[in-house]
Amino acid sequence: MQCIFDIGFSGIALILLPTLLPPLMFVLRVTGEREISSPQNRVEQGGKHLELNRLAIMLKDSPNVATDSVHNDPRILLIGGFFRKTKISELTQLINLLNDDLDVIGIRLQAQRCFDALPLLSQDGIIEARLGLSGIGSIVFGNEEELVHANSDSDKFYEEIAMSYKGALEEWYDCRQNMMSYFSFICLTMWVVLGSNSDLVWNLFKDLLPASAALDKWV
Repeated sequence: MQCIFDIGFSGIALILLPTLLPPLMFVLRVTGEREISSPQNRVEQGGKHLELNRLAIMLKDSPNVATDSVHNDPRILLIGGFFRKTKISELTQLINLLNDDLDVIGIRLQAQRCFDALPLLSQDGIIEARLGLSGIGSIVFGNEEELVHANSDSDKFYEEIAMSYKGALEEWYDCRQNMMSYFSFICLTMWVVLGSNSDLVWNLFKDLLPASAALDKWV
């Protein structure tokens, strides 16, 4: 059944991409640095790397631009802030869905640096599972950048607290994959994208690991 719905979402992608991508690409082409896409690598099943092409919403030299806040982040293009908030920048991942690189719901996409910061047990589980356009990690950590930058020691918070909890969430999901969680996470993803709080996920899944004390006020 899940496979059928994945195929259905792929069909929707075939309709959406030719309609939505050209105007978005044009806007990026005539603004900012005239870049359209930004290739990124994510760790996938088997420990290999999956190449994604996201819409370019940040300066090409963004890794070398210092910033201490996600508000008015100088690394993000003017239109990029809107694309990020509405998740439009991730629209091109539908291409990966069409290529069967991703499922609609699965393990959250992780860059190598983030993957290395996860507990080893979580790493083992992730490389054995399918990646997804969304999932429990994407729902709970929908405000990840604000969460990390709001902490006084953002690097320590990210590596020692946030990544440990991320790993626990993915382990929880890996043991509970079923049709109920599949459809629930699709609805929850839309709920969060529309700007609603992610607290609803704990009301639906009573056995979901609670956020640590360090995360309570954020999630």
